[in-house]
Amino acid sequence: IAPPDREHPHGTAVVKVKDEAQIWADVQASLRQFGCEAKSWDEALRHCARLAESGAERPAQKPHLAFLAAAAAGYERMKNRFGTRLSIGFAELEAYVADEAVSCFLDEVVLYADCPLTRQGVTLVDTPGVDSLNARHTGVAFHYMKHADALLFVTYYNHAFSKADREFLLQLGRVKDAFSLDKMFFIINAADLAQSKEELEAVISYMNGELARFGIRFPRLYALSSRLALAEKTGVEPGPRGVLADSGLSAFETDFFRFLTEELAEVAVESAYAELERARRAAEEFARAAGQSEAEKAEKRQALEAVKTKMHAVLAGIDDAYGRQALRQEVDELLYYVKQRVFFRLNDVFKEAFNPAVLRDDQGPARRALERCLDELLASVGFDLAQELRATSLRVESFLHKQLAEQFSRLFHELRRFDDALALTPPEPFAFSAPEFANALGDVDRVRFTKALSLYKNAKSFFERDEKRRMKEEIEAALVEPIDAYLAEQKERLVATYAEQYKDAVAALSAALAEQVDSYMEGLLAALAEAADHEALARIEAALRGLLSDRVGEAR
Repeated sequence: IAPPDREHPHGTAVVKVKDEAQIWADVQASLRQFGCEAKSWDEALRHCARLAESGAERPAQKPHLAFLAAAAAGYERMKNRFGTRLSIGFAELEAYVADEAVSCFLDEVVLYADCPLTRQGVTLVDTPGVDSLNARHTGVAFHYMKHADALLFVTYYNHAFSKADREFLLQLGRVKDAFSLDKMFFIINAADLAQSKEELEAVISYMNGELARFGIRFPRLYALSSRLALAEKTGVEPGPRGVLADSGLSAFETDFFRFLTEELAEVAVESAYAELERARRAAEEFARAAGQSEAEKAEKRQALEAVKTKMHAVLAGIDDAYGRQALRQEVDELLYYVKQRVFFRLNDVFKEAFNPAVLRDDQGPARRALERCLDELLASVGFDLAQELRATSLRVESFLHKQLAEQFSRLFHELRRFDDALALTPPEPFAFSAPEFANALGDVDRVRFTKALSLYKNAKSFFERDEKRRMKEEIEAALVEPIDAYLAEQKERLVATYAEQYKDAVAALSAALAEQVDSYMEGLLAALAEAADHEALARIEAALRGLLSDRVGEAR
């Protein structure tokens, strides 16, 4: 949901349909969950029809089955629209987004709407779920997690966390320390279903505990009722309120708008005041230069060119070989802990995959069931590894931003040796681009797990005796080599990708500082010209000093 503009007035929607390669990749990925592969759309549709009759054998297949059914139902309607963009009115939107047979073919829908949030320039994005149904969706969701100014996680009052919810929260916990601000908001919706205040407090306490389990402590957490909120905004009688005196939305809105207008704005304000201080110091030096005698000005003009040349030599000589070496060491250390965390979580993943609902003696031969359990475990561990690598990329970028800040500080002090009146400000942060990470273990040889699976005798001895522990240990031992190989490959990708970008970032820093040096020198030369107005420059410096002192007074 985006702010309207000249091309897209209020109520306009732009619908982007996936191109054929995208939707074909999605269909193939879901078919593989059932051990199927298709070489043509006709073959894929036959598989879809057969799977619709046979149904899902395990819970993890259900979303894939629903997607395949929707894709089969909508293929004829949508096949001639692949890769197109459609501009429609709000009244037509429901036909595209409410019908799964159409919406599963859509890549993105942008609705241009005028409302209090969009009037502030806010764009709202409902991200795809962070789960393993679609690897591209996972990448898109991580992109927004990384770049969004605020994240809102909404859960339903009496719903347990789904696996996708848990994965999302786990990923939030992984990356929260890399954010400069606490930009997460957590909402428990439908709080009007609470039967008592004690029950509501128990749910809030439970949510706090679950978030802490995922590494998210002291969250901004709100229990509210969107049903009552809608009634409040429309003036309609809401019906039963439960234990709520009001919807709870106003408390959230107050904090959220404060975050948008104060906390987020503060970052830009601080940057603006840093620029003002640089301008003040430059004006002060220009006024001082303009007030010198003609002989002093002439001498200063002669010296400036040599000083400028020396400053440019310093900036041109940057070669942060130490930074690149530090990058490799940082990646090494980060991936060491990735491996530790993945194996630490393996016990929970094993229990989820090899569970009593799947391994039952009344379900026929156990071999096929064990293979499905192993597939689910490998998919979960492979997904976990890819998610860890995405989080690692963010930590690497945070590390490189610190390296660049240290470079700026070192260069600033070195340049000040030539002119102690020089004022510089850090340039805009360099926009690093993370590599894509495919789920791990997709092609791992299942033969290496033969010994582990052979430990299974029957459900009773597996769950009641020591077989489960022994199998888990065997699987863990068998996973060490492929996980090590995956991490070694990804280490080289991370180092190569970020070393090249860091080189570009250092070059961009050098160019930005050279531009500031040139600007300062040009101003100083102008101040040393015969026609320079000392009084005017002094008034400018006084005005800038006044602005900055007002800021100090406000802070006090």
